[in-house]
Amino acid sequence: DAFTLEWATTSPPPAENFESLPEIKGRRPVWDANYPDFADWKTQQTPEDHGTRPSAARTAAWAFVISEAIFFVLLLVTYVVFNTRHDTGWPSAATALNVPRTAIFTLFLLSSSVTFWQAEKRLRAGDRTGFRRQLALTILLGLTFLAGQAWEYTDLIRDGVTISRNLFASTFFTVTGFHGLHVTAGIVALAIMLAMNLGGYLPAKRSRVFASVGIYWHFVDVVWIAVFSIVYLGFLQ
Repeated sequence: DAFTLEWATTSPPPAENFESLPEIKGRRPVWDANYPDFADWKTQQTPEDHGTRPSAARTAAWAFVISEAIFFVLLLVTYVVFNTRHDTGWPSAATALNVPRTAIFTLFLLSSSVTFWQAEKRLRAGDRTGFRRQLALTILLGLTFLAGQAWEYTDLIRDGVTISRNLFASTFFTVTGFHGLHVTAGIVALAIMLAMNLGGYLPAKRSRVFASVGIYWHFVDVVWIAVFSIVYLGFLQ
């Protein structure tokens, strides 16, 4: 009593699944062949499909985000464990890092979530110009944040704080560096979305694909809140 053709071939199937294609007159050809008096094309009584299925793009994005969340949790736990030993004479974040400046660049990154949300609204509304403007602004804010991190790294290296100096430096560069890589990957994804829209391959009806990229981008922002709170503000230490 199956509906679809994969149930009508042999096991194993021939090279093209069927020696000759069965006659198809409705959306349940196998069932129609078994019950011709109640065939879909004859009675038009096939029940509507009311099943709900998750978006493949959203499901994939959430699966990836969850795996990356576990990864960052482990990195932050490592940072906290290695930097609660205050008797070693290691430089602390308060003395080695420029917290006020990083707080400003943090605002740039968090603002990019707002502009992304605006871009998503413009895309659903079919406002191509507004979408491109807001998405370009999102990319610019992300690049500004990366520039701030590069500034931070330059000052630290100039002061002799390199990744091999001690555990504080090693864990700091590892946590923030991996986050920077994730921001970079997000900017690349956003740039691809912008190029697709410019080429006409991202219309309003495909806004779910863009929203799936947004899951990753908002995740990157949320992770930075945790990184800034723990690394720069010293929470949990």
